[in-house]
Amino acid sequence: WEDGEVPGEGAVVHIPAGVSVAYEGSSDANLFLVRVDGVLNMYAENGTATKMVVDTIVTSDSSQFNVKARDASDGTVDVVFSEGAAAGFPDSAPGNGVTGRWTWDPEQLSLGLGASGRVDIKGQDVDAGLQLAEGPAAGATELVFNTSISDSGWAVGQQIVVGGTSYMGRDANGELITQDEVRTITAVQEVNGQMVVTLDAPLEYDHSGPADPETGLELTGHVGNLTRNVTFSSAAADRDGDGEANHGVSLGDPLGANEHYVTERGHIMFMHTLDVDVNYA
Repeated sequence: WEDGEVPGEGAVVHIPAGVSVAYEGSSDANLFLVRVDGVLNMYAENGTATKMVVDTIVTSDSSQFNVKARDASDGTVDVVFSEGAAAGFPDSAPGNGVTGRWTWDPEQLSLGLGASGRVDIKGQDVDAGLQLAEGPAAGATELVFNTSISDSGWAVGQQIVVGGTSYMGRDANGELITQDEVRTITAVQEVNGQMVVTLDAPLEYDHSGPADPETGLELTGHVGNLTRNVTFSSAAADRDGDGEANHGVSLGDPLGANEHYVTERGHIMFMHTLDVDVNYA
């Protein structure tokens, strides 16, 4: 690196053609720009927690951007898009997301990943969703699935969402009311050929499915797995600091104090190439 120093807060990083950089480890320094004309490889070997906080990543046509964390022994790779200011460039100071950058970013391409070169992102295999073997009642602390642990990739510590099976309409503000419930897995075991998942808290609602009118069998609901060991997220998404993304909104919605909420989120664009492969991220 220039002057022998690892890039820090507000840094503008350039990886030129012919240069390959390996990024492994965790940093909370908010980089402003990472421009890749060469190769950027991100790893998480032997359980490493790798983290990059950055405003904008741009890769050129001849570049490669690789995230390799597919092995069972790999840890996590987290890329967090966060508004930052470039050291020595006061005009780039954080404003209201991309809408505060018209003077130097009229195309509104910053704050996120804009990749024009080869992209290969590999996380650990995990089944994104499974159908329940039987609908759990309110108060249940276990879920049963007709699959094996090895086939599912589900494990202790993962966050899941149990889909609601009853339509609840909308509230006075027009917001959809659901009985979806987010829980964390505390145990996974196989019993009589089925996978049984234990939850960190009892379910609040009944998730039984309706009966098939022809067979009489229960039409069970689904459970989604929200956890990936490779993530691309927005710092602005967690408005209340509880570690979870808050409810999304659309441009043009009356947001009051959160007027610029949507524009502060990062975005991802894969452009000018079909050589993009993203798995389990």
